[in-house]
Amino acid sequence: MKETSDFGAYAPKGARAGLITLSRHTVLGRGALRHWLWRRLAIGEDEAVDIMVGPVKMRLYPASNSVEQKLLQRPEKYCPQELAALNEVLGPTGRFVDIGANIGAFSLPLAAGFPHRRILAVEPNPAANGRLLFNKAANGLDNMVIDVSALSEKAGVVSFTADPKDLKLSGINPPHGKGASIEVPTKPLAALLQEYDMQSPEALKIDVEGHEDKILLPFFRQTDKNKWPRFIVIEAIKREGLPGSIDFMLANGYGETFRNRANRGFALGG
Repeated sequence: MKETSDFGAYAPKGARAGLITLSRHTVLGRGALRHWLWRRLAIGEDEAVDIMVGPVKMRLYPASNSVEQKLLQRPEKYCPQELAALNEVLGPTGRFVDIGANIGAFSLPLAAGFPHRRILAVEPNPAANGRLLFNKAANGLDNMVIDVSALSEKAGVVSFTADPKDLKLSGINPPHGKGASIEVPTKPLAALLQEYDMQSPEALKIDVEGHEDKILLPFFRQTDKNKWPRFIVIEAIKREGLPGSIDFMLANGYGETFRNRANRGFALGG
């Protein structure tokens, strides 16, 4: 989807603006009440909402992406532990690689306000990377580049499931995603980092719906350890099966720094 209107064209008004404020600042935005309030927002599947998420301008399509729904209703609850850890590791000039960037829930806030950081966001889903591109431009983030490849163990072309009901569930053979299959280019992580001169990045986040091992394990085995990311945030939900790359990291110099219901953080040499 190509966006033609400026940010602010879809700013919430009237009762909807009030409901969003209630969701963000009262108990109505928590637990089961959040779902009750979401139904009353009545946001259509293709309907956009322009809103600030912290210091970042975001055009959200929350009815088709669980990530965007959370950013709209409770932005301060979206991965605060992960973002705090990444900000600390990156400092003012660090390099960050976001694999499975979605619409930029990590990349955008990590780039905003830090012009000397370098952010590489990787997102092959056309719907998601179109939204990411708009939000990048809306915030004037010259320190971010977007790659539309699907990372895997080798270069080529792969079938990618683009879930129209929830972009978060899209991926290569995702365990929960459903939708049309599209062909997207693939490349290994090492090739990506070399292409963008991002070898030895300070931090990397990976959330690719079960494809993590196909990306990380070949990279670790084929790349000198001094070029590994210094800090990694990886999705680790037990009901989906933990990535084997976690065991590899723990056996090869990474130490766990945090763990929550969705993600775990690992520091090299930690």
